[in-house]
Amino acid sequence: MRGQNINMKNNTEKTEKTDLEHLMNFEKVGNYTVKPWTLGQLKELYPVLMEIGAKCSEAGITLSNFGEAVTKKTNVITFIAITFGARIISGSLEIDISEAESLDIGTCIELLFAIFYMNVDFIKNSLSLVENVQGAIANSARQ
Repeated sequence: MRGQNINMKNNTEKTEKTDLEHLMNFEKVGNYTVKPWTLGQLKELYPVLMEIGAKCSEAGITLSNFGEAVTKKTNVITFIAITFGARIISGSLEIDISEAESLDIGTCIELLFAIFYMNVDFIKNSLSLVENVQGAIANSARQ
């Protein structure tokens, strides 16, 4: 996944970032390169991200408990991956949706996590926006 180089002391392979990867913000997953979203990609993916945020919020999944949710709320995470995964991968990598749908599950999971972590700051802001809007709606309904 990460750039590979050789440790000259003992001639073993290291999986640290190469010098170029330190300068560039990307992640290699198989034959694919995951980069931060462009404005155009974000525009395309935003409705999907809002749907994912709403599903996570409904299930009580936040960024702070996401790691726990992956193991304890597998039905929700699986639903999200199956429902939205191909669109997220297609839009993020700028590949055809049919190519994204034909990827094996392991590659899909690796890509989705790489995409998530590459764009986590934006995702955090989006999820908190959805949570704030839902909280405001709930508060106004109580009044």
